[in-house]
Amino acid sequence: MKKIITLVLLVATYIVSAQQMPNIKCASARNAQQPLWVVNDVVLTDEKVSSIVQKSLKSDDIESINVLKGASAVAIYGNKAQRGAIVVTLKKSNDTSSNDKTVGSLSVTGVPSNTDLLVIVDGKEMYATEATNFMSNISPEKIDSIMVLKDPIALTKYGDKGKNGVLIVTLKK
Repeated sequence: MKKIITLVLLVATYIVSAQQMPNIKCASARNAQQPLWVVNDVVLTDEKVSSIVQKSLKSDDIESINVLKGASAVAIYGNKAQRGAIVVTLKKSNDTSSNDKTVGSLSVTGVPSNTDLLVIVDGKEMYATEATNFMSNISPEKIDSIMVLKDPIALTKYGDKGKNGVLIVTLKK
């Protein structure tokens, strides 16, 4: 009888101790640093753009998702991927209803025509008409990156020429 009581007490103790809640600490996602997002080989460096893309991605449109961590992320995408990288490849569209030969387009909107926005393409400065013509006629596939500088940064780097903002375009080599 002593053996049965001892066995029951051991089993009861085991069951009670097995039901203890683990001590888990959760961090707020708002304060966490986000990884770099790359969608179809386009690096999304702006957190707002990255957030919009994350919310608008549909699972049916995704071909694959790769998560890169540590040295592998930094080796491919540089220091901006120190917190990792999420690489999304979207499915190619099967929509053949259009015979358009246009691969893509690029337009700059919201800049009044009387604004002397400085546009620099591969180190060459352009203004107004020349820049508009260039940007209208270039294929987006030829563009490696576009960076916008405004306010004090543009003034500091380009002086009075950058007072209305600077658009820096780097073409693929």
